[in-house]
Amino acid sequence: MKTSRNSPCSCNSSKKYKNCCGKVSSSSQPDLELGKTKLEPGSYKTPNGYFPAIMCYCSNSPDYCLINDIITFQEEHESVQLANKNLNQALQLKESSNNQIDIANALKEFGYKNLENYQVA
Repeated sequence: MKTSRNSPCSCNSSKKYKNCCGKVSSSSQPDLELGKTKLEPGSYKTPNGYFPAIMCYCSNSPDYCLINDIITFQEEHESVQLANKNLNQALQLKESSNNQIDIANALKEFGYKNLENYQVA
């Protein structure tokens, strides 16, 4: 049986699996820093599955969450992979400018929108 990323870690550390033994290395899930803004691909859990999501940090805590609710995945890792792919595509489309607004517009073209009243797990 596969361990969910939000389940308690099997090593009994009292941390979630995703923050302990299941932590994704930075080489497979790169963050993007633009000035003081950091973008991190991930997922947003719903009762029907997972949406690809991108967390946006302007400080040490998430300031807003972008989700793509066009497609729902049953497996969290699939939604994370699509969010990572879309973020990298947005960066490639706008690699010459490194402008936050250009990156945001590219993500909007992929179907991402700001999620109001989100909760961080």
